[in-house]
Amino acid sequence: MIVLSFSDWRRCFSRKETNNEYIKLDADTKHSDNDTPVGGFHFILAEVIEPVNDRMSNVRSFVDLIRPSLYVHCEPIEDPCGPSATMADLNCIIVTDETQQGAVQVNKERQENGLSQLAVHVIPMVPADNDNQDGDNKLSSTSLRREMLSILLKPPLKSAEANRPYVIGLTGGIGSGKSSIGRRLEKLGAAIINCDKLGKCHETYKVDTDVYKKIITTFGEDIVNPTDRSIDRKILGNKVFQSSDELKKLTDIVWPAILNLTKERIEYLFKIGKHVIVLDAAVLLEAQWTVAVNEIWIASIPPKEAIRRVVERDHLSPDEAKRRLSTQMSNQQRFPYANVLFCTYWAESVTQKQVEHAWHLLLERIKS
Repeated sequence: MIVLSFSDWRRCFSRKETNNEYIKLDADTKHSDNDTPVGGFHFILAEVIEPVNDRMSNVRSFVDLIRPSLYVHCEPIEDPCGPSATMADLNCIIVTDETQQGAVQVNKERQENGLSQLAVHVIPMVPADNDNQDGDNKLSSTSLRREMLSILLKPPLKSAEANRPYVIGLTGGIGSGKSSIGRRLEKLGAAIINCDKLGKCHETYKVDTDVYKKIITTFGEDIVNPTDRSIDRKILGNKVFQSSDELKKLTDIVWPAILNLTKERIEYLFKIGKHVIVLDAAVLLEAQWTVAVNEIWIASIPPKEAIRRVVERDHLSPDEAKRRLSTQMSNQQRFPYANVLFCTYWAESVTQKQVEHAWHLLLERIKS
């Protein structure tokens, strides 16, 4: 008999795929009638989910570790029932208390396909080894993915230096809770630079600066307000927001200028005694402002929840909220850059614990 510790099992299955895999386990080295499909659908923190091929490889390695004589066949599942509804040589399906209804649907489809009914084997949920604040106290792929939150996922871009500020780049999509995380960090002692507001301030478009002259040369004299020669942001907006090419022309001018203002603000805050500085920046990655930071911290939220929040906060239609979300980087695109990841999907107290934990670990890193 082989007994695996919990951590051994978790190393094989700690990250899941939105697609499941279908697993065939045989008592011999050839197929038998005792084949079993296993799986479930997961959506929270989908960006940390490993590719399905990696998952299938992990399953094969896990089964080979505990029972090398078993034959394993894996197939991606792209619909709720998968091969279990169409393969004739199956006779059992494994489910949990929460997924029993799925087995009912599988057997319904098998009956419609003229196949035998599968025996349904229900296994209990395994309790999590710590209490989750949202009341979900079972072991699941979601709970395991949550363990990746607020910890250092990979080494900092730049190590801490003596007599230099430690700069965190905080970013995330619309409705992700990025700014609320920034406010929580500020209460813990960090200085915050809101780069989004800095980009809209008068100084960025100040009359007769190089940026001012480049914008007028690029977009024409008609964007100049005749009374004070300032740039009419409304007219400029009408020109650039109708074309991605025109918008890129503007950001190519403005983003480097905002970065320079940000660096000046960093130096000022450091001189007045702030040692940890957080850049709250929606376009941190797109604008390549990461050159100014030691670490990248990313706030994440499932798209469906982001849309709900934006509709509620900004009084937009769901379609308009979805359109705005689609113009930004996706969670999957941001995640590879993350040194630290947050998710504000749950209660505010859960977010607070994530922030406090990340802050504590950060201070330990800086000291060492």
